[in-house]
Parts: sequence; structure tokens; C-alpha cells
Amino acid sequence: MLADAGFEVTGAWLFDRPTRLGGEQGLANWVRMFGGHLLADVIAPEAFLAELSVRLRPALHHDGTWWADYRRLRVTSVKPG
Repeated sequence: MLADAGFEVTGAWLFDRPTRLGGEQGLANWVRMFGGHLLADVIAPEAFLAELSVRLRPALHHDGTWWADYRRLRVTSVKPG
């Protein structure tokens, strides 16, 4: 996409970027903020979020806090004169 727009890619990095989600409701708050549209047709969103927390706790709740487990892609490019 960058090349199609006339840019030359000079670097690309993919790295883990775990992020602490504050409070015991951290996961639910994150879903409401970034995926609220996904809850629009859920009949009982709070029950859904509670079950999601139960299922994801083993993987995303460490050291007493929730973590968003995502990866970041960083790209640099230049547009030749």
C-alpha cells in the first residue's frame, strides 16, 4: 500500500506489546472501549463479559491484573522527492 502511494519502506518491526489493563474490570472495560460495536447485538452484554473474563483469565490475568496481549507493527517509509 505504501509503495502504491509512492513511498519507499525503510524499515518494519513486529514486536510484542503486552499492556496492563487497570482494575479487576480491566478486560471488560477494554472490550467496551475498543469493541463496543461487537456487543451491540448481544442480548446480555454484562453476562457475556463476565463469561469472557472467566474464559480468558488463565491466559490474560497475571500478577493480579489483566493484560491486553497484542503485537505492534511499526513501519517507517520515505517519499522520494
